[in-house]
Amino acid sequence: MLEWDCVKCVRVPECNAADNFADAMATAVQLYLKECGQSSSGSSSVAAVMMIVSSAESNAYDQAALFASLVSRHPHIPVMIRTFEDLHATTGRLKLDDDLRLFVDGRHVGVVYFRFGYIPDHFPNEETWDVKYQLERSMAIKCPCIQYMLANTKLVQAALSKPSELAKFIDPSKPSYSHILSTFAKQFTLTDSFGLFDQEEVDQVIKNCLSDPHLYVLKPQREGGGNNYFDDELVTKLNSLLEQGDHFSYIIMERLFPFIVENFILTSPDPTKRHEMVSELGIFGAFIGRGDTVLLNEQSGHLLRTKLLQSNEGGIAAGYGCLDSPFLV
Repeated sequence: MLEWDCVKCVRVPECNAADNFADAMATAVQLYLKECGQSSSGSSSVAAVMMIVSSAESNAYDQAALFASLVSRHPHIPVMIRTFEDLHATTGRLKLDDDLRLFVDGRHVGVVYFRFGYIPDHFPNEETWDVKYQLERSMAIKCPCIQYMLANTKLVQAALSKPSELAKFIDPSKPSYSHILSTFAKQFTLTDSFGLFDQEEVDQVIKNCLSDPHLYVLKPQREGGGNNYFDDELVTKLNSLLEQGDHFSYIIMERLFPFIVENFILTSPDPTKRHEMVSELGIFGAFIGRGDTVLLNEQSGHLLRTKLLQSNEGGIAAGYGCLDSPFLV
């Protein structure tokens, strides 16, 4: 047991993402109240944190961990969980005052945390779009803000992956510039209309993609992952897009080939069977900003997702991958 405790502490890094995010949300509440000219010393003056979730939520465990940490570490901050449907105009539960302060069920809300509202299917009607509009125009701090949501779409990612963008932050003559740039997967639009690539570059990447599809991924103009095309499906989809003129809403990215390891899937029919697997490490960060001013920027933990080598997609909730823990060597 002593040996395992030592290994666990030294080789398996601790992850305090829930506590770190709870503290960041509490900081956001304090900053919001300061902006409103209110004190955060008394419970009656503290604005709430409201999480927007699905009406058929299937991914509640990490949400519960975050809110449990928030309640435990900052018990003076009220916590609310609502769906878009809860806030439709017909319910009368969402109100903005003359200063655009947000009130839900009579409670002042300072931070809106979106765990839902990232794909078109999440907005089935105008009533839901109106809820999103009212939340965005309110004074409440949004997590994520609309600018960040747009920055996470594929077209913006393609723009940010260009070497000229990195050069705005790091001198190209420094070794760190080439080291960081080497970690970028090249991304390309399928048209020159956006001004990111000329037609010759676009034609060349399409040619390369059709001749060696295993080296590329075709991605739709969406937030986050999923809905991607690989290998033969990529060729079929790309040809279809070019024929129908629908290629404006997709990008091509160089495919990543992670290090292959052998591992076990505990929830598989045979948890003792070894599998060839690949992993993806994500680093959490808490960021609060106002205009060009950075108010908080902290590393907040990590997430390691592992999937079978032959699986193209890796979503946990979608059933393609599984949660893992890094073991430092």
